[in-house]
Amino acid sequence: MVQGDIALGWAGILLLTSTSYFAIRLYQQRVWFRRMVEKHNIPTLPGHSWLLGNLIAVGKIMVAYPADVHGQLMPERWLEQDFHRTAYRPFELGPRGCIGQELALTELRLLLAIAVRDLEIVPAYEDGADKLYGYRAFQAHMPGELTAHPSKGMPVRVRLRKV
Repeated sequence: MVQGDIALGWAGILLLTSTSYFAIRLYQQRVWFRRMVEKHNIPTLPGHSWLLGNLIAVGKIMVAYPADVHGQLMPERWLEQDFHRTAYRPFELGPRGCIGQELALTELRLLLAIAVRDLEIVPAYEDGADKLYGYRAFQAHMPGELTAHPSKGMPVRVRLRKV
């Protein structure tokens, strides 16, 4: 939840962008998954699922972190101007990569900026809700879906900000 002065300005947009990069890196899309399965001859059967836990781990270790800050929010690392373009993997590169990456990230920045400016969004988990490492909002895999979602759908209360 963002509190206090909500005027984002240019610095706020940069921070919003880098926070988006951080979140998408941790919970990335799987555009390369089918190639990986075929390349490594991972057996699959019709109607059966692939193991996804390792894929999530790949997204979290692709960008090296010291062990003591691995899961911490560090959006400032994406503010550097000279990092290598292949250091950010969620949209991938190459023939099956996402050609709409810039449009998707621009839409995400715009949506988040408007939401943060106009809305107050607070978690609405029930008391006693499941926790993982002390957090009620953790990544959970839903049966029959390839991508993960926040636990219990991440219930929230949304209010208009009083400006």
